[in-house]
Formats: sequence, C-alpha cells, structure tokens
Amino acid sequence: MEVLGNAVREQRLNRSSAELKEPRIGFVSLRSPHDRKSWSGTNYQLFRALQRVFNDVVFVEMPRTRLMERIGGLVNRVKSFLGDHGEVIQSVPMSTLYGREYRKAILKARCDVVFAPAASTEIAYLNSPVPVVYLTDTTFEAMVDYYYPKSEVHAVSHWQANNIERRALNRSAAVIFSNDWAMKSAVEHYHADIRKMSVIPFGANLDNVPPAGELNRGSNDGVCRMLLVGRDWKRKGGQIALDAFNLLVEKYGDSKFELTIVGCAPSKPVERPGLTVIPHIDKNKPGGLERIEGLYRNADIFLLPTQAECSAVAFCEAAAYGLPVVTTDTGGTATIVIDGITGSLLPVESGPEQFAAKIDALWRDPNLVNMRAQARQRYDEMLNWNSWASKTREIILQVLKGSKASQEM
Repeated sequence: MEVLGNAVREQRLNRSSAELKEPRIGFVSLRSPHDRKSWSGTNYQLFRALQRVFNDVVFVEMPRTRLMERIGGLVNRVKSFLGDHGEVIQSVPMSTLYGREYRKAILKARCDVVFAPAASTEIAYLNSPVPVVYLTDTTFEAMVDYYYPKSEVHAVSHWQANNIERRALNRSAAVIFSNDWAMKSAVEHYHADIRKMSVIPFGANLDNVPPAGELNRGSNDGVCRMLLVGRDWKRKGGQIALDAFNLLVEKYGDSKFELTIVGCAPSKPVERPGLTVIPHIDKNKPGGLERIEGLYRNADIFLLPTQAECSAVAFCEAAAYGLPVVTTDTGGTATIVIDGITGSLLPVESGPEQFAAKIDALWRDPNLVNMRAQARQRYDEMLNWNSWASKTREIILQVLKGSKASQEM
C-alpha cells in the first residue's frame, strides 16, 4: 500500500505547475451530491459550489462489496443484541472498511485533495494519500443529550462514535464548521487543534434567489404571513408555532395572521382559517422547488421555535428573501441569526406565549423594514454558496500549499 502511495505522490510532484494550480477535488461522501435530498440538499449545493471555484471536482464513489454487506449485517445484529435502539450509527468495523475502499477509489480518481462533508465515518480510518478537508455542522458529543438522550445510546456505540469523531478531526488537514457551536465542541470535547479550524456558514439551498429589489417589502393588506420550514415536527417546535399562531388569532381575529407549515405536520390534522400545512414538497420533482421559493417570497416572518439545531439551512433561505427570523438561541442558530438585527433569538425554554408576544411586537415594530434589509444583506455578504465557495477555496489551496511544502522537504 505504501508503494502505491509513493507512486501517487511522485505522480503529483511530476505534474506541471499549471495543473497544480487547478487541483482535482475528490468529493468523498456516502451521500450522493447529485441528489437534492442528500443531507437536505446540502451535499448537492456543496458540490455545485466547489465546481464554481475549481475546474475539476469529482464525486469519489466507493464500490459496495459483499464483505461490506456482511459486516454491516453483523454490526446491525450486534446492535440489536445490545438493545441499542438509538440513532447513533457509527461503526468502527464499517469505518475501517470504508477507509480501505475509499483509499483505493481516491488513488484511482487521482485526486489532489479530499473534501469530506459530514463524513466522519468515511474518513476516520482512511489512510489518505492526499490531504483531507473535513466539513461538519456538529460533533457527536454535542448531539448527546441534545438531539437524543444518552440513555438511548449503548456504551459501545457511544465509544465508537466518539472514537470516529476524534479520528476524523485529528486526521484532517483542515476542518470547516458551519457554526461556532460545533467548533467549540470540537475543541472542548475532543481537544482538536483550533489552528486548522474555520467557521463558514452554509448558503441557501435555492436555485433562483431574486434580486434584493424584487423582494416582498411588507404586507399590502395588513396580514402577517408566517412561514415554518422543517422536517421534524417535535424538534422544530411545530406545536409551539401552532399554539403561538392560535394565541395571535384569538387576540386579533382570523384575518390578521396566517401560518404556513412546510415539511412536517401535527399527529392529528388541524383545520382553521389562516393555517396551511404542507407535509412534504419534493425539490426533485417539477415545480417543487418553485413552490417553496414562492412560499418564501410571499412570507413576512420566518418562524422556527427549534428545540435543537446545528445549522438550519432554512435560516439562510429566509435571509435570501429578506425574512426576519423568530427562533430560539440554541446550537448553531446564533451564527446565522443575529438577535435584534436579522431576527429574534428567544431562550430555548420559551413557550407559545413568548413566541406570540415576540411576533406581535415585531409585526408592530417600525424597525421591521430595516430588519428585512439587514437579513438580505447578511445573505448577500455571507449566507450564500458563492461566499462559502470562495472562502473554502482559499482553505483548500492553503492545505495543498502546505502539503506540497512538506513533500519537498
């Protein structure tokens, strides 16, 4: 294996300087970047963003072997035997196999650098012949007793996931986080090297963001139209949003507030004037993306009383349409939403009453117009994929420069 690695390094060093200026980026992930559903569309956007700043970006696909299937089945049986029914799926045996197969695929693809989004399991045991840039929106330890209770995770699974996270952070030449909360966890929980870390927020997973001058500048009929976009009814605070809407309707009547919920729904259907629930919109189907973009265009306030959050891309989408966000100060939200500037961050323990009061005050606040403008400005300056790509390109080039220098020593 080392002989093969030496051959690739020699091959890279013998390339012309022109070729090295435009490196080949190997996109490593078990989730296809060609599927809009992959990681809620983020992998799709990441891949396209990299293609805008690098001429040569390839998806490094790992072949699925029979051994992989057998080991995967064994891992699932052990997990069941242990009574581990939690959401943690990281496995050291599978990560080891991934590392071996991905090394072969990277060598075959002749990559100069690996870009690995949300791919800790894929790279933890990867003896990569080229530098790895790891991107993530969280760490495993940050998720425990946050997204899921520690009691649901068996000690064996807990150890494996922490081991994989630690190795992924340590073996990467650079780590890009989408929020400050995740980077803080990497330093505090895993003692990772902060010198190789950067925070670059995600962009909006939309294709046709209108120019700022074409955005909704406020309700023409006095009705406040609120929008919630999220997949998990409980975690995204769907019931809190619905109850807050009900309180506003009780106070002002049916014709002053509207709420549209997209991506999730209450367990029992609810019907009342001004409420629209759309459980699912498929961005891959004709008209799906346009429908979502239309909902953003017609909204006045983006409401998301989330109870746990890494980096909600929906916040970036709201900013693209100049929508002030009313949400909770939890996880990575404060990296994207600036309290009092582009929206309002309420304590995570806030209930419907607090959200209704905040929306009521915000809707009557003359500063709402400025908040809309500030939200769109933050999108233009930071919360877009072009900005992300430009900053990421600099990090990748710096990593390659450092790798080349170490090889020449």
